[in-house]
Amino acid sequence: MVEVPLQVVLNGLTIGAIYGLMAIGLSLIFSVVGIANSAHGGFYLLGAYLCYLFQMIGLSVPLAMMLAIICVGVIGVVVYRLTIHPILSLHANVLILTFLLAIVFEQIIRITIGPDYKNLQPLVTGVFESGGVVMSNQRITAAILSIILVALLSQFIRRSRLGKAIRMTTQDGEAAQLLGIDVTFIYVLTFGLGTALTAGSAVLAAPLFTLYPAMGWLPFILSFFITISGGLGSVAGALVMGVIFGLTDAFVSYYIAPTWGLIAAFLLTLIVLIVRPQGLLGR
Repeated sequence: MVEVPLQVVLNGLTIGAIYGLMAIGLSLIFSVVGIANSAHGGFYLLGAYLCYLFQMIGLSVPLAMMLAIICVGVIGVVVYRLTIHPILSLHANVLILTFLLAIVFEQIIRITIGPDYKNLQPLVTGVFESGGVVMSNQRITAAILSIILVALLSQFIRRSRLGKAIRMTTQDGEAAQLLGIDVTFIYVLTFGLGTALTAGSAVLAAPLFTLYPAMGWLPFILSFFITISGGLGSVAGALVMGVIFGLTDAFVSYYIAPTWGLIAAFLLTLIVLIVRPQGLLGR
C-alpha cells in the first residue's frame, strides 16, 4: 500500500527535523567556541525538567516552554563564564568538565524532583489523520517549529551584526579581535544560544516521550554522531544529517525491527565518515 511508505517517510522527516535541532546547538558551539560540549545532554535535561516545573506551577504550555528555553540559555551563559572560559585553551579539561556538569545536572534532578518518570504536557493535542497517515499533532508541530528555529538561526547569523561577528570569529578569532570584535562576548553569546537551542529541542521532543533523570544521555549521543557525520561546525550539515538519521531510523524500524532503527542510523554515520572523513558537509 502507498500509505505505509508515506507514513514511514513522514515519521522519519518529523523526527529527523527534531534530531537536527538537537544537534545544531552542539554544532554551533563547536564551530564558534571550538569546544566539544559534553554537557549538551545535561542542558537538554534541564530544558525538559524546567518546562515540567513551570507547567506544575500553573503556567500555560507555551509560556512554560519559552521560559525554560530562556532559563537554560541564561544558565549556559553563567556556566560558560564561571567554569569553561577560564580553562578554554585546555580542551581535554573542558571535555572532562562539561561531562561532569552533565552528571551534576542529572543528580540535581534526581535529588530534587525524584527518579520517577514524568510526563510533559504537549503544546498541541490530538491526532492528524489523512489518506491512511496517522501522526500526533505534537510530533508535526515539533518538526515544524524545529525547522522554523533553524531558519531563524540561519537568518540571524547571516544578516544581523552579531551574526556577522559570530561568522568572523568562527573564521579567524585573532583577526576578529583586531577588527574590534569582543571575542569573549561572542563566545559567551554563542554558548548561551547553543544551550537555548538545545532546550528548545527538549521542550519540543520531550512531550513525545517521558522524562527521567538520565534522559539527556541519548540526545547527547545522537547529537554527537549527527554533528560528527554532518561535518564538525557545519550547522547545515547537522540539520541534513539529522533528517537522514531520522529517515534511516524510521525505515529500518518499520521494515526490520524498532530495536534496529537507531543501530542502523549509527552505522550509517560510520559509513559517512569512512567515505567523507570531514563529514557530509564538512570542510
